[in-house]
Amino acid sequence: MKYTLLVLVAAFIEVHSAPLVAKVTPEDTKGYLVFSDGTFWSVASLEKRWRTPLEWLAGNELFVPEDYACKVTEWSFGDEYEIYHKAGNLRVDETYASNGEQLKQHSFLMLNLRSGKTFFASRMQPMDLIQAIYDEGYHSGYHQGYPSGYEEGYSVGYSSGYHRAEADILKKSNKVEF
Repeated sequence: MKYTLLVLVAAFIEVHSAPLVAKVTPEDTKGYLVFSDGTFWSVASLEKRWRTPLEWLAGNELFVPEDYACKVTEWSFGDEYEIYHKAGNLRVDETYASNGEQLKQHSFLMLNLRSGKTFFASRMQPMDLIQAIYDEGYHSGYHQGYPSGYEEGYSVGYSSGYHRAEADILKKSNKVEF
């Protein structure tokens, strides 16, 4: 005899609403938010992608509602937000986004009640938030510092090698051999 376990999940209910008290914005379209109820969220906005040549030739348009085109920096402290599950509430095709893989990792939609703008969001634990902010800073510093460090090291190495070779040539030219 087989037994079946049925688990029901209420996936279409409103999660909650709370005002924003803190935000960290490493990029315009990506950030971390803290709300007054003590919840921590990772958020990303939809970045509309370019049409492919086939879509352009066929005259297909990529329709993305205006409320999905927003930046984390536009959101203000004290604004009220409503958070919904993404399933059943999504009004845009995620394939129209250039950051579609990133958006698939988020399971909630966050609506700013003042501006009507919408973000994709994922709930985080406090330690995960701290780790994510640290990783963002580390990678950002590395990617910004590596090219300048490489260029500076290359120019210093080049100039010292040039001066050393120039000194060697002068030494050899000053030697008089009979």
